[in-house]
Amino acid sequence: MHVESLPSKRLADHANEQKVFQILGNGPRIPYLIMCIHTVPNHTFLEYVPNGSLAELLGKYQKRNEAQVIAITQTIDHEDICRMVHGDIRPGNMLFSSTWNLRLSDLDRSIPVGDDLEAVSEPFGRLLSQADGEGAGTYGKAGVSTEAFAIGSIYYTLLRGHEPYEMEDWGRDSGVILVDKFQNREFQYNSLRELLAEFMDGVEEDEKVQDLEQGKMLQECISIAKSGFLDTLER
Repeated sequence: MHVESLPSKRLADHANEQKVFQILGNGPRIPYLIMCIHTVPNHTFLEYVPNGSLAELLGKYQKRNEAQVIAITQTIDHEDICRMVHGDIRPGNMLFSSTWNLRLSDLDRSIPVGDDLEAVSEPFGRLLSQADGEGAGTYGKAGVSTEAFAIGSIYYTLLRGHEPYEMEDWGRDSGVILVDKFQNREFQYNSLRELLAEFMDGVEEDEKVQDLEQGKMLQECISIAKSGFLDTLER
């Protein structure tokens, strides 16, 4: 990923993502999170994930994979231990490795637990109402509840083949109406438990990347960074 020619906001997001990778790198590797192999200023080397995103998979085949999506909850558990949240969980950020294992990507919006959550798009976030008390008119404080809300909408999308209210035709006001419905708690499912009941039991453990393979990829990335090749890229 090369970002030097991007606007300042994107540069700041990328710098934040590198910081998050550094924080997460101090603990055990999270198997369902995309692996950061190496970073240098303005460049991040990530593992290769050739099978696209969950959004693409659903668009092509309307296919669901319970094991891989349930695995995302384990990723959130690991992030919570680090006191960080992803902040932008949606099908487009859920990638698949060559062996079809889940890799949650795009950590540029990750923030510490308890910080104000930036604007996120419905149906993977919800604007709080007066009935919610503190934080009305915002997306609330980042934490387990905000991540769980996004996961609930992902489960719904997998089970129904479309996002909540995606099949409704409200014309030009669709965006506003969707925000209002979520803010007023007019959901198309009663609870996350209701959705989970439709998923089969049992999740196979994800494959773990061997230390030797990680070390080899790291050395390759360091060699590329030192070779001067990055300086030849279009700025």
